[in-house]
Amino acid sequence: MMKITELTLYTDRLEQAKQFYTKVLELELLAEEADSFTVTIGWTALRFAAVRDQSRPFYHMAFNIPENKVEEARVGLIMHEEDPLIYFESWNAHSLYFSDAAGNLIELIARHNLENANDTPFSSRDFLCVSEIGLPVEDVLDTVEDLEIGLGIGPWRGPTASFTPMGDEDGLLILVAFGRTWFMSDVQARFQPAAVTIHGNRDQDVHLRGYEFHMVAADVHA
Repeated sequence: MMKITELTLYTDRLEQAKQFYTKVLELELLAEEADSFTVTIGWTALRFAAVRDQSRPFYHMAFNIPENKVEEARVGLIMHEEDPLIYFESWNAHSLYFSDAAGNLIELIARHNLENANDTPFSSRDFLCVSEIGLPVEDVLDTVEDLEIGLGIGPWRGPTASFTPMGDEDGLLILVAFGRTWFMSDVQARFQPAAVTIHGNRDQDVHLRGYEFHMVAADVHA
């Protein structure tokens, strides 16, 4: 199991993002400083840090939810009944997409292979983790090889030259080629800085293609 335990992203709309994640999604505010805030999404600590330029950072993230809760999420918490519910047959998952207040593309994904259904009313506790972060790169296949060597992470599907998910259904690094249009958007993938901490089989830090990867041995931080 690959867990994304910490994720740092950047935004030029820090206050709007904080209000969205703490008030709309009702996530716990774990920490706050003048230029950043951190919320809890299951086992993931998601941190947003401020940028002062006009770069308009854009990210794609997915949050795992219980496999039987995607309809409840659509009409209950997000309350956009017109949002399309998409079934990915090859992934055996249903997904719902929406934008956060910073303009990022968020996906709620119910992965039926995980068999994690529950019968309680949908709430913020059903955001189980950040299970995907999109990482645009110049050369996907070279990056696949570098991650296999540097962190011991293998492809979950593929690999292909334009799109390769690395890891497993609990945690995926989504490698996409520069210029590829993000699904359910009209935004083309371009580099945005990010720092990712994952559970793994050893302690390891890797700086790769402008991204920071930190692997922490799972038996040290359960």
